[in-house]
Amino acid sequence: PLLVGALFADVLFAGARIIQRDELHFLVPLAERVGRAWGGSSFLWDGGSGAGGPLLARWVPSALYPPHLLFAVMEPAWASSLLLIAHLALAGVATTLLASRYTSSTFAAWLAGAAYALGGYVITLAGSGPYLYSAALAPLSIWLLHRLVERPCLRRSVAVAGVWGLQLLVGDPQTFLFSVLLGVPLALAAAGALVPLRWRNLRWPLAWLSLAAVVAMGIAAGQLLPTLEFTALSTRAGGLPYSEATRWSLHPLRMSEVVVPGLFGSQATHNTFWGGAWVRGGSQPWALGLHIGTLSLAGLSLLSLRRRAPGRGWLVAAGVTLLLSLGAYTPLYQLVHRLPVVGAFRYPAKHWVFVSLSLALLGAVGLSRLASTAEGEIRRLWRRLSLVLAALLVLTGGAWLLFRSQSLLALVAAWSPAVDARAALDASAAAALRAFGVGAVLTIVISLRAHLRPRLFMLLVVLVVVTDLFTAGLRLRLTGEARWLREPPALCAALPPPRAGLAPVIYRPGLPFRGGPGKNARSPAEA
Repeated sequence: PLLVGALFADVLFAGARIIQRDELHFLVPLAERVGRAWGGSSFLWDGGSGAGGPLLARWVPSALYPPHLLFAVMEPAWASSLLLIAHLALAGVATTLLASRYTSSTFAAWLAGAAYALGGYVITLAGSGPYLYSAALAPLSIWLLHRLVERPCLRRSVAVAGVWGLQLLVGDPQTFLFSVLLGVPLALAAAGALVPLRWRNLRWPLAWLSLAAVVAMGIAAGQLLPTLEFTALSTRAGGLPYSEATRWSLHPLRMSEVVVPGLFGSQATHNTFWGGAWVRGGSQPWALGLHIGTLSLAGLSLLSLRRRAPGRGWLVAAGVTLLLSLGAYTPLYQLVHRLPVVGAFRYPAKHWVFVSLSLALLGAVGLSRLASTAEGEIRRLWRRLSLVLAALLVLTGGAWLLFRSQSLLALVAAWSPAVDARAALDASAAAALRAFGVGAVLTIVISLRAHLRPRLFMLLVVLVVVTDLFTAGLRLRLTGEARWLREPPALCAALPPPRAGLAPVIYRPGLPFRGGPGKNARSPAEA
C-alpha cells in the first residue's frame, strides 16, 4: 500500500486525478449517475448514455458494488480515483497473502505482491474501473479458496461467497469465471486433494464450494438477473463474431515487454507508442505494459521450475492464460470461441492478468529457493546468469543499433504518423539499456549470495525489483488536474464544437455522453 500511495502521491496529496484510459470520458460520468442513484434517484434507468438504458442491467457501471456508495457522498472524480488506488493496494496485499501459501519467506511473499500490483498490466488498468477491481479481487478469492479447501467450514465458505459476490457485482464476468476455473484446481492441488484423486478427498471441499456459489449468486442477484435478461436481448446472446471476440489479441512480439518494459514506447504523458501495427483492432493496445519486474522477476521464476518446487500448478496456469491472451494469433482460440459462455467474451489480452499473477507467485517461490541454495549451486547458477547477461549485452547492443537505424525510423514514421518516430525509438533504446542495467545489478547481487545472510540477500533482490517496478510504473500512470473533469483545458477552447454523434473531448457535468471521444471521427485531426 505504501508503494502504491507513493506512486500516486499527486492524487492523494496534490489534488490530481487519475485520467487514463476510460476514466476521463466514461467512468466518471457513470460514477456521477451511480452516485445520484445511491442518493435517491432511480437505479432502473440511465438517460445519460446514448438514447438511454437500464442502469442495473449493465455490467460496467457496477451500480450495486458497495464501495460505490462513495459516489453519493464525495465528488465522483475524487471518489473514483481514491477507489482505484485502494484497489491497487488491495491487489498487492491479496497477492502477498496468496504467495504466503507457497513460501515461508516474508520478503518473497511481499515481492510477489509488489510485482503484481506495480506490474505493467495492473498499473495500466488504473483507469479502467471494474477491470482493476476484478484484478484486485481475483488473488483475494483464490487465497480464500486455498483456506477453504485446506479446512472446509461454514465461516470460510461464507468468506469465499462474499468475495465471489463482489466479483459478480464488479461487472467483469470474464476475470471472475477464470479466477474460479483456475483457483479451485490450484487450491485442491495445494491441499493435496488431487493426489491421489479420490472422491473422499473432494466431497467436503466441493460441498462447501457449492454452498459458496449459491450464496454468491444470491448476493449479486440484484445485478445478475437484470444483466442476464438484458444480455439475452443483445448481440452477445448468440455469441460474438470471431473478429470482435479476438479484438485486442496480444501480438507475440509484445511478449518481449515482459522483460523490457516500454520496448515499444508508451502513451502516458508523451505518446511514443509505435507498436500500433501489431495491435489487433486499433492503434491503442488494451494494456500498455506487460512487465512484472523486468529480467529480475522473470529470471527468479525459472528457479521455481525445479522438481518438487511448490506452486508448480501456477506454471500451468501461466502457460494456459498466455496462450489465451494471444487470441487470434494461435489456433487454440478458435476452439475456445466455440465454447458456451466463453464465446460471449472478448479482448483476449484480458487473460494477461493471470499471467502476471502466476509469474509474480513463481518469482516469490524462486527467490525463497535461491536464498536457501547451497554455495556450490550458487556458483553454477552465477556462471549461467553470466552467460545470459553476456547474450543480453549483445542483444541490447543490437537493439540499440537497430533503434538508431534510418530504415526502422522510416518504418515507424509510416506505421505511426501521429508519433515522433525519432523520440519513440530513443525511448525504446533507453528501455533496452535500463533492462540490461537491471539484469546486470541482479547478477552482481546473486554473485554475492554466498557472502550475505539470506535475509539481507532477499532484501537486496527485493530492492532491485521494486525500484525497477516503481520507475516503470511512473512512466505508465497518467494523472491530470482535477479541473479537467469540470471544465475543458484551454486547448479545447480552440477546437470546433463536436459534430453530431461525437462525445465532448472532455467530460463536464450536464453534457450528454455519447461514447468515446472521436469514436466516429473520420480522421485523426477530427478526433
